[in-house]
Amino acid sequence: NAAEGSWTSLGTTANDLWSWQIGVQVDNATITAQYTTVDLAYGDASNKEIILEDVPIFFYGTAEIKASILRGRSMVNNCRPVPAGSTIYARARCSTAPTATYNCTAIGIGG
Repeated sequence: NAAEGSWTSLGTTANDLWSWQIGVQVDNATITAQYTTVDLAYGDASNKEIILEDVPIFFYGTAEIKASILRGRSMVNNCRPVPAGSTIYARARCSTAPTATYNCTAIGIGG
């Protein structure tokens, strides 16, 4: 609870990228309400450059998991140049005990 998780590699960029979004999904039919923040970074095992920090994600519902990522945030704030060949990492923090069923995708735009 309220502790940031470990950095997890999402893969390596093939091109120079400059605009970023994340997609987060939880596969858990019993979750009722959870506030999560996600950090996105690039770098190596010991050094990270933050791309997005504390992106708020709200999960609510039980039979259907719904999430809201932007919640009034501007997409302009999601611009950060990242060179080709960079490893992308993500980590999250939950308002309650996290479930083991989180998934995250990073979407980078550039070229």
